[in-house]
Amino acid sequence: MDYFVLEVHGAYISPQINSGTDMLDLRNMNQKSEKLKTQYKIYPISEHMQMVYTDIMMSPCFMVSKKAMEVIRLYEPHLDFEYIALHCKERKETKVYYIPKLEEKDILISNHQGKQIEIDGSQLGKQYLFQVTGGHQKYILIYYELVESLLRRKAVGMGLTEANVVYPHIESR
Repeated sequence: MDYFVLEVHGAYISPQINSGTDMLDLRNMNQKSEKLKTQYKIYPISEHMQMVYTDIMMSPCFMVSKKAMEVIRLYEPHLDFEYIALHCKERKETKVYYIPKLEEKDILISNHQGKQIEIDGSQLGKQYLFQVTGGHQKYILIYYELVESLLRRKAVGMGLTEANVVYPHIESR
């Protein structure tokens, strides 16, 4: 129960970028990439009366609010972030979000129909926030200590699903 899959909680409608996500090149947004390749830094978002500026967003990529970024930096001080601004014309407001350059790990063993994933613990290390890839799926994994810190600071919109960490070499003996 040390790692969780991080997503936007289903009770929240987070901001959605209107268009221009093709101008936001996210294909190589990880620790190895130098800079986010974007034509613009301000993106228009659609007004929705139930929209909430959540502290994490998953679309079009994983982004966090300033509050969440500051907490993440306490645990991952060497993690780089790129920023973008989301502007809602109807509300006449602009909010800044930060895109972390996460390390990608190919440690996904299985995904049980989106309910719980299994990851290979023998290749982990102690990281607080990283991206797990496997096939066409990508998941953001977060360590419980970072989850607790975000919750203590009343982070809005976090959905968490426990990740099952298995040790295939130990369990096969």
